[in-house]
Amino acid sequence: MFKKCVAVAILIVLFSRGLLAEEQLRIVDQNGLIRAQASLQQVAQVRVVMSGGAGEMIRIRLVSQDNSAVVLEPHSHSAETFIFEAVPPGSWKIMMSGGSRQIKDVSILGR
Repeated sequence: MFKKCVAVAILIVLFSRGLLAEEQLRIVDQNGLIRAQASLQQVAQVRVVMSGGAGEMIRIRLVSQDNSAVVLEPHSHSAETFIFEAVPPGSWKIMMSGGSRQIKDVSILGR
């Protein structure tokens, strides 16, 4: 009985301190619209798929809305899909430059 009480007390402490709690990962576009959102316990992969625009050179980055000094570059990309690895929980804004392509889809894949 004592061991069960200790185990429950430890879990309560862990949850109250957020050690096991899930955090939100939110991806918004340049207009502030939420494009994807997920509850996570760790980092995730974010995929941004753009519409058409074959041959059009664009640059896409994720900028933290919690700390604007943190900017993530895609680890890989094809003509339409940009993949960001190890994106931590928080609010991130998709920033695009050099083109007129539109966001077609944004997905969050847990690790």
